Amino acid sequence: MKINVSEIPPQGLEIQVSGEGRLTTVKAVSPYQLSIKIVKSGSEVFINGEGRCNVELQCSRCLNDFEYNIYSPLDIVFHPASELNKEGCHELQKEELDIVFYSNNLLDIDDIANEQLALNIPMKPLCSAECKGICPECGADLNTMQCNCKGSNVDERLKVLEKLIKREE
Repeated sequence: MKINVSEIPPQGLEIQVSGEGRLTTVKAVSPYQLSIKIVKSGSEVFINGEGRCNVELQCSRCLNDFEYNIYSPLDIVFHPASELNKEGCHELQKEELDIVFYSNNLLDIDDIANEQLALNIPMKPLCSAECKGICPECGADLNTMQCNCKGSNVDERLKVLEKLIKREE
């Protein structure tokens, strides 16, 4: 869905959008839901609202797939891309981090939704906080089974430290 910036009324727009996510790093299992308010002030465009989507992630401990609900609060300021050429190089300030640029007088709502949802995918997803992971020796899923590994597999480079521990005792 594309919105022409010049057609945004003075009171703003309230939009409810549902669409297929094009998230490149994960598989979306439900369409995204976007609820936003778009307000224009001069050449600036403000978007406030929230986005939601269910995605399939892989647990970083046990490697099992699980469904995760992404919630993304939106608070974005858009400036025309023509402003980029006016300013010289400078260090970004904290208040400038939420500024995005639009070109050709158009806002692409689908791109905004996909970008904001992708930014809220956890770096190390966990199926649950209690996930035990997999056994480093046999690879068994410790959430579903108990393995018979002793867990004493020590890296050969660290065997010297084992002697120090025994000497202290």
